[in-house]
Amino acid sequence: MIVRPLLVCALAALFAVPSFPAAHKNEDPLYTQAKAAEVRKDWDAALELYVKAVHNDPGNIAVQLGLRRVQFQAAQMHVDLGRKLRNDGKLQEALDEFTRACAIDPSLMIAEQELRRTRSIIDGGQIETPKEADDRRMDAMQGPPQLRALNQQRIKLVISNQPPRILFETIASLAGINVVFDPEYPGPSRNSSATFHNVTLEEALDSLTLQTKSFWKAIGENTIFVTMDNPAKRRDYEDMLVKTIYLQNITSLQELQEIATAVRAVTEVRRLFTFNGQNAVILRGTVRPGGARDKADSRPG
Repeated sequence: MIVRPLLVCALAALFAVPSFPAAHKNEDPLYTQAKAAEVRKDWDAALELYVKAVHNDPGNIAVQLGLRRVQFQAAQMHVDLGRKLRNDGKLQEALDEFTRACAIDPSLMIAEQELRRTRSIIDGGQIETPKEADDRRMDAMQGPPQLRALNQQRIKLVISNQPPRILFETIASLAGINVVFDPEYPGPSRNSSATFHNVTLEEALDSLTLQTKSFWKAIGENTIFVTMDNPAKRRDYEDMLVKTIYLQNITSLQELQEIATAVRAVTEVRRLFTFNGQNAVILRGTVRPGGARDKADSRPG
């Protein structure tokens, strides 16, 4: 089964609809301008403004996530422009566009693939096939950040009558990791108590998310981000993945639909789509949210 990077990137761009929280009085003007440029789909301008906004306020998680979102869009724009230039026979200009796309978002598979293909055309060498590129990149793909706590010991702790922020900060301090809260995160108004008997860091964090109606995500090897658990915050901050599975020996559209129905029933994957033209099944799910999670277990798309 081959994952086709172009289709995956296109789907990721389709589903990634930006949603912005309401502006605050003290919001950085650069961040406001960056969001406006993103709405206009002026990707290069938005990227430049987000980079400056991150430089001004490196601890602002909303700015960091906006930068990541725009990096993909800007890189994809330069890939599309590079393809058009290559089709027009402007190979060196196309190579420049693909190079810029790789510099903007090194994780964008299609950018590096098109760069290599264009170089091969210019050099008169053998062009790497899509399957060869897929196989090479699948081996090199990296998943979302994985927590690596400084203190690997299991947690044994009792915390009584504390606000949600204190609960998360206490667990983070014991594990030797950092915790960043959404500026709008108040947590429930009442205090909570928690008891942990010989649990891992992730088990403790998952327990707190259920108890405090929050969700967490890793944003680095030793840093987590915590916010309220509601549809708006999930949409703004939750990491998503897309995987495309190409099926062979499909004789009819009805057979493809029956396979998709069976996969839904067995795996309980909630976001599963069929692509009839390619005999493909497309799965979309969360990478690793704190608390409840989709059951689409795959590499990130």
